[in-house]
Amino acid sequence: RNVAWDRNGAEPIIVADVSASMFATTRVAALVGRTLLASDERPDAEPVIVIGYELWQNKLGGSQDVVGRVIRVSGTPTRIVGVMPRGYGFPRRHGLWRPLHLENFAEAMPAMTYAVGRLAPGRSLEEANSELGAIGASMATMFPETHRHLRAQVVSLPQAVWPIPGETSIVL
Repeated sequence: RNVAWDRNGAEPIIVADVSASMFATTRVAALVGRTLLASDERPDAEPVIVIGYELWQNKLGGSQDVVGRVIRVSGTPTRIVGVMPRGYGFPRRHGLWRPLHLENFAEAMPAMTYAVGRLAPGRSLEEANSELGAIGASMATMFPETHRHLRAQVVSLPQAVWPIPGETSIVL
């Protein structure tokens, strides 16, 4: 589960496993320290995490020496490398962001997986869906055991965050 618990084990904090490029996509820099780097995603990389402003203030007292501090996330000692600005909670209400390790992801892929990106200037959702559909069909042919029933769909961010009733398996 992608949930960390506060010191007393009473309050869940939602953890997002993200690629380092997610912060560049949202165009929001860390308030303190840094965001994730591509090197943080390597299998041999030290476990690191970026924390939200609210967690920093409410659970860590807004300590100025927060970067470098080690906290436990899902039982793993994890070094804090940055703090995001107040109110940042992308993709939903997340308060912790750790590097996505694709070597582990393939083994235990969640039922719903989200990828976030920006459309190229002048491109439409329909064009992106067409391109993604072609990629999906190719993957289903190459890997029928694991990809035969997968369906990918490009939707706007508001649709993904507040899905339309009845749409239960959306992948951006």
